[in-house]
Formats: sequence, C-alpha cells, structure tokens
Amino acid sequence: MTSGIKNNSDQNILFVGRDWERKGGGILYEAFQLVKVRYPNSKLTIVGPDTAPVSGSGIKFEGFLRKDRKSEAIKLAQLFREASVFCMPSICETWGLVYVEAALSELPIVGLTSGHFLTLLYMERRGI
Repeated sequence: MTSGIKNNSDQNILFVGRDWERKGGGILYEAFQLVKVRYPNSKLTIVGPDTAPVSGSGIKFEGFLRKDRKSEAIKLAQLFREASVFCMPSICETWGLVYVEAALSELPIVGLTSGHFLTLLYMERRGI
C-alpha cells in the first residue's frame, strides 16, 4: 500500500462532474461494470448531473451539490472523505479543479491524459 492512499475495503469510486458525457462518465460506467465482476462490493458515487445518468448495483447518485450551500458543501466533503479513489476520465478538460480537490483529499486519481490532468499528475504524483 502506497503512503497517502486510503485503505478502503469497499472500493468506493467517486465521480464529480456536471456534464456526464464530456467528463467521461460513460467510460467510467463501462469500467465500473468490469470492476464489479472482480470486486462485487465496489461502489460508484456520482455527483454533479441533475438526473441520474445510470443506475444499478453499487451505484449511488447524489445529484448536483452546490459548494455555496453549507449543507451541500459538507456533504461533498464527506463524499471525498469516504471515497477510496477519485475517477473522472474527462474527454475534454481545460483545468479540472476537481482533480485538485481530490488530491487535497489525498485520494488516488484516475483520469485520461487530456488537458491539464498530466500537469496535475506530475505536480502531485498521485494519479494513475
């Protein structure tokens, strides 16, 4: 186990992004189906879209959480704490502040090599 990576037996994957398709939600959903075969207790928590883009075993949909509303900001922070990995395989990402938020939560980060994700990867050395 690498230092700084949470030991979470539930394999809780967190996705945070408003635009499910552009943020790579479909890619993540397909990958999650493969993860579920090997780790049946795995969970995928989805934050951001207004309506649930997918559903199924192990999928928890939280909807859009506004950081300027205290109760929703607290809920989002809790979701980051409960996650064992952050995944947003964004197809097009200009900066990706959410990657920084995941790094601040000391989560391993999974993303595509597009936009500024590589810059953040080398800065934090936490992504894969």
